[in-house]
Amino acid sequence: MNECDQVIGELAVTFEEKFQNNQRPLADYSLKEYISNMQNFNAQYNGKFILDITILKNISDTDEDVEKFKNFIEIINPNEIFLETPRGKFKNTLGVSQERKNEITSKINLKRALQI
Repeated sequence: MNECDQVIGELAVTFEEKFQNNQRPLADYSLKEYISNMQNFNAQYNGKFILDITILKNISDTDEDVEKFKNFIEIINPNEIFLETPRGKFKNTLGVSQERKNEITSKINLKRALQI
């Protein structure tokens, strides 16, 4: 991946239980390792590292989740952040409202949230 001009890391949950249930990682792979791996990769990477945060209704949309996302952003230190929520056929079940997305964008101190 070091040969790429830019790399995107994805993050949709902030708690271990949700990471295991929603991401279904390999056995014995934790959220802490996932964050650490992105941090370590980005620290040695010379390209543009983008962190794509997906806010999921009733899964990662609480104020506590927002604070954890902010902490993960500080740890990973990406060059750019995309903040999105599901649209299309998943909008009703997993998407947060535009108002909530704007609130989260403001709390994370992003200039704008990518409209995906």
